Amino acid sequence: MKSRHGKKKRLTAAAVLLGILVIGWAVISYAAEDEYKVHHNITIDLGGGTCDKIYYQSQIDNGDNAGQWNDDLRIGEYLADRYGEYHTIIDYKASVPKADAVTSNYYDCVGVTPYVRIGAVSRDGYILKGWEVSGDKGWHTDYGKNGIRVEIGAYTEEDIVIKAIWERQTFTVHYSAGVAADRGIKAYLPDDEDAYYGRGDELTGFTEGASADNGLIFTGWSFDRYGDSGILEPEDLSDYNKDVTVYAIWDYIITFDNNTDAEVTGYMENITSKLGSRIRLKGSSLSRKGYYLSGWNTKSDDTGKFYSTMSVVDLTPDDSGKAVLYAIWQPIFYEVHLYCNKPEESSEMMKIIDNSDWDWYEDEGYYSRFYTYDEEDELPCVSQLYSLTGWTGLGWETEDGTYVEGGVPGKLNLADKLGAVVDMSAVWKENIYNINIDSNGGYDAGSTIITGYEKENELPDPPLRPGYDFDSWNTEEDGKGTKYENKDVVSKLVEDDGGNMTIYAQWKKKKKLCLKVSSNSYLKSLINPAAEALAKNWFGKNNNTLVENMMNKSDKECIQVWSVSREGISRTR
Repeated sequence: MKSRHGKKKRLTAAAVLLGILVIGWAVISYAAEDEYKVHHNITIDLGGGTCDKIYYQSQIDNGDNAGQWNDDLRIGEYLADRYGEYHTIIDYKASVPKADAVTSNYYDCVGVTPYVRIGAVSRDGYILKGWEVSGDKGWHTDYGKNGIRVEIGAYTEEDIVIKAIWERQTFTVHYSAGVAADRGIKAYLPDDEDAYYGRGDELTGFTEGASADNGLIFTGWSFDRYGDSGILEPEDLSDYNKDVTVYAIWDYIITFDNNTDAEVTGYMENITSKLGSRIRLKGSSLSRKGYYLSGWNTKSDDTGKFYSTMSVVDLTPDDSGKAVLYAIWQPIFYEVHLYCNKPEESSEMMKIIDNSDWDWYEDEGYYSRFYTYDEEDELPCVSQLYSLTGWTGLGWETEDGTYVEGGVPGKLNLADKLGAVVDMSAVWKENIYNINIDSNGGYDAGSTIITGYEKENELPDPPLRPGYDFDSWNTEEDGKGTKYENKDVVSKLVEDDGGNMTIYAQWKKKKKLCLKVSSNSYLKSLINPAAEALAKNWFGKNNNTLVENMMNKSDKECIQVWSVSREGISRTR
């Protein structure tokens, strides 16, 4: 009995305890449902903006981890309520809210305070002024553009609206003259103006453009001063949202001046170039006789900036809006070869004269030197380079027959192409000289033979001289020079042109000189003195001057025979 009674008592106590627990659970459950179960309609309106993230956050209210933040709602966690009783957080319906939508939240928030966290927000062309929240009883933290955290706990209203408030961003467009200003060129620009995101096509500066002195050609605006990023269209600023400077881009014309009054063939076309940009010049087809185009200069007298024909240039236009480049011409140089050109008629050896102004090419057999077109200069005299006995170098001749006298200054201009070679040959003239024939006391008055150096000449017949026999010819009057016999052939007696050589007759006196006088009747006193005087006049002193002695000579011993009579004396032989 005792035992059964005790068991009954124990069962009764257990039933009482179970009843207490059931009643307690019901009370607690009712309290949790009344106090902790929340329902919200959460509306997030970003006003056309975007955010990097939307998520739930929660903060533990009680216990050892009170105040701890978590990036979720702690669903399934066993947490204490404010009474110290522990509960498991139940998710009835707690989907993450979305931007620009309404999200229903049905959630057991016992032991925690739940929040909606919106991350950093942005909107092109707009600035966030702030957040507008309703239904949260003012329990939110505003982080500005970095977002907002809004409580959605048990004490907030059922409908919670979170709204981003934006202000349209304005920016200023600054207009710059760009490179024109850098080059000191006056430009006329539109005023700087405010613009709004999405309204770049309404900028007046793009419709009005710009202008400048120096005739610059406005081509548009660019984000960089040289236009390398391209020319902007108005819509290119539609999605811009900060102050910006746009630069005027200018074109100018590069023209080319032949820079000479001489005839120039070919043509150099004008070039349109962007101000401040480097542009490579095109090759030129310009041609001028005797000159080559060495390049271009910004000044006609070649004192400015020089550019080669293929240079990269960056020029500044003058007041006319053009940058003029002047052709710089350089005279061509050419090479002259001077050949000795020995005449076939010449029997002498050609001599090469050393000349430091000229280069001698032994194998080729010519002298060489360079000349410059239109420069005052001269060819050397032939005698300065070559020597040929008995001949005179007159000048030089080209293959086409152009003759140039040496030693005469002037503009030779023998070629008009750069690097041309001009071959010229010496022109020779055989020297002419005089052979003067001197009878040297004979009857002949003398003669002259005009002859060329190479020509052979026979000496003339000997002259007569009373009382003498012809012996020979000689280059000296006294017979001490070069001796030539009668009828000898002579040549090359004089080397110089126009020279003279005298050939003298050489004589031998006869062995006996007398006068034979014969007559049938005469007066001795008249004849003898006359005959004697005549003989002396012709032959000078004789050992035997008596007429009587003369009469006794044979005819063959007498040079002359005279007839003497009363009428007078006459020569018969």
